[in-house]
Amino acid sequence: MPDWLTDQVRTAVESGDAGSIVRAVRTARRWSLEQLAGRCAYSMSSLSRMERGLQPLRDVEQLRRIAAVLQVPPDLFGVIDTDRLPVRTPPSPARVGRVLAAPEEDGPMRRRTVLTGLVGLAGALGEPRAAGAVADPVGALRASVLDPFPATGRPVGLDALRRALTAAHALFDRAEHLELAAGMPALLATATATKDASGGAGATQAVDLLSRAHVLASELGIKLNEAQVAWTGAERARREAAESEDPLVVARAHRAWAIALRHSGHHEPARKCVLDTADALGRELASGGARLLAPYGKLLSTAAYTAAVGGDRDQALALIAEATAVAPDPVDVRLYEISVRCALGDYGTAVDLARRLDPNRVTPVERRARYWTDVARALHGRGRHADSYRALRAAELLAPAEVRYRKSVRAVTEGLLRQRSGDHLPGLRALAARAGVTG
Repeated sequence: MPDWLTDQVRTAVESGDAGSIVRAVRTARRWSLEQLAGRCAYSMSSLSRMERGLQPLRDVEQLRRIAAVLQVPPDLFGVIDTDRLPVRTPPSPARVGRVLAAPEEDGPMRRRTVLTGLVGLAGALGEPRAAGAVADPVGALRASVLDPFPATGRPVGLDALRRALTAAHALFDRAEHLELAAGMPALLATATATKDASGGAGATQAVDLLSRAHVLASELGIKLNEAQVAWTGAERARREAAESEDPLVVARAHRAWAIALRHSGHHEPARKCVLDTADALGRELASGGARLLAPYGKLLSTAAYTAAVGGDRDQALALIAEATAVAPDPVDVRLYEISVRCALGDYGTAVDLARRLDPNRVTPVERRARYWTDVARALHGRGRHADSYRALRAAELLAPAEVRYRKSVRAVTEGLLRQRSGDHLPGLRALAARAGVTG
């Protein structure tokens, strides 16, 4: 056992706080603050603030440098070195660009982050800055979507509503799911009021924007394991899309409905819905041009995953092959193929597919986090528990809510806790505690 691996270091690692780990290892090495600061080329005051959590340690290269000086593995700080994973990447080495947030998700840092998301949406809507963070973002989202008499908003111009929707999609793409949940009630209320107040040529555009907002609410419900939110949001999106003249708006709404059906266990209706939607959009390709090609490929990919979850191997593989042939973004299809293989239990093939992708080239962050959760699932299925845990931590670095709420990801965490090897994975129990998973 390394002489630096003291009980204090173990406790610090379990906490997940990088500053506490630095202080514990430094103490175990019997180094003074001045000695470590000099070796790292930091001022003593800066290093002291880092150790006390007043100056967050989030930069991966900074943590690697500190780990090298302390002569400890970077894993100790939750830094995922993809060179050590059995997932090979192209010659340019992949690196995870963030490190674990503080384990207390409801602390001041989380409240400030949520407030930032609220202010961004409020600014896009032309509303005053939010006065404080939302204490329960998921509860606020649930109430706003499921309330039969939701709060009414103030109508805004269509351009302002588009900006707000763009800001909301940006939060989703950055995997800031709780921040988005905090801002969604205002967005939905404003979009509804704008649609009700619009007339003439603007009425159709307002309907389209409201449908897109409800699709986003449904997608967020899936991320946060809120089945009723996903179901209700998708149903409202479909209802509004029925008034639309844009086939893309219709396709997005029906895809959201199919995903909500699948997550509720209705595999056959989900499969039929997404395939019928793909066929309908396929007939529009000749006149719709390139703007419909990517959504068409995504529908085929969604249909493939739906078939895989439903146990139809032949159709799943046929559909993902078709998506590969037509979709303009091969990376997106490859991500879906990894998911398909995981759903079919082809974990070795899923790992092999993941090797061919550089995760740093997977965008946006939401999709990169999904890459890592699927890698974690595949490696766990292969019995590579330590590597699965590393991938799971990489996902948490990017999207904490993804690890905390998604059923399939929580299942991996539960599985790791049940393994004997789980006792030898520093930080696993702290990660499980953050996700609310008990083993």
